[in-house]
Amino acid sequence: MRHPFSWCLWPLLLALGCASQGGSRFPFGGRQPAEPDSAALRMAAMEQRLGRIDAALGRLEALIRQNHAATQAELGELRGETRALGERVSGLDRRQAGDWRTYAPGQPGYALPPGAEEGLVRLDDPGRGTHPPAGEGVPLGPGWSQAGGGGPIGPGGSLAPAEGAPGGAYPETAGESPMGGALEGRRGDPPAEGQRLYQVAYQDLMEENYQLALINFRAFLERFPQTRLSDNAQYWIGEVYYGQRQFQTALEEFRKVIEEYPEGDKVPAAYYKIALCFQNLRDLPTARRYLEFLIRQHPDSREARLAEAALREL
Repeated sequence: MRHPFSWCLWPLLLALGCASQGGSRFPFGGRQPAEPDSAALRMAAMEQRLGRIDAALGRLEALIRQNHAATQAELGELRGETRALGERVSGLDRRQAGDWRTYAPGQPGYALPPGAEEGLVRLDDPGRGTHPPAGEGVPLGPGWSQAGGGGPIGPGGSLAPAEGAPGGAYPETAGESPMGGALEGRRGDPPAEGQRLYQVAYQDLMEENYQLALINFRAFLERFPQTRLSDNAQYWIGEVYYGQRQFQTALEEFRKVIEEYPEGDKVPAAYYKIALCFQNLRDLPTARRYLEFLIRQHPDSREARLAEAALREL
């Protein structure tokens, strides 16, 4: 016989069975798995950020090294430029002091001799110089005419002296200033305007602005033909052409120094350059005659000693 309340137990048992099936995945006493640890997530994120920072620092370090190398290279260039400027300043100081070396055209380092406005040159090797100094006045040599006729014509139509005419080549010397010179007291100084014009022309010559130098020296001679600097101006006109290797024209200009200023202190220098022009024109016999004449006429002069050295080189 059934219990009168048995029918009430069936729903309760049914509910318990369902609950037992629903919780079968987690045994009694067990716990549901926890969510991922938030601290671990934060640590992983931080490690990623640190990795990115390390990479950025590496790139920055490489950039700094690259910039440092570029900076060092620029500093090296600046040091080189500074040294070059220092050498240039030293060269200008030597120019002002008259401590110059010149070489024959075609030789390494050829340059016109500044001589600090005097046109004076010192050469260690008398076989290589080109620019003679001023010296005592000398008369016109054989074969020259003060009337302007000049001497006989040599090979190639060049002006040639008679046998035994004056000349020289390869000077080595330091001479007197053209601002003083042999004619001081005989010819007056040019006015201030003329002196400025002469200085401008001379500076153009030293900077190898040959055309400007020609214009200014000729302008000086046109306005001040008989001053203490006039023979110097004529001499430097010859140097302008000589510096451009126009030896025939240079020869004629040097000849004017001798003809127009026979007592000037640039006459021996002009003889030197005339001989050197003949040498460059491959007229060695004429160059030799100039040298021999100079030695005979001025045996005690500096130019005579240089002429002797030059003859040994011919």
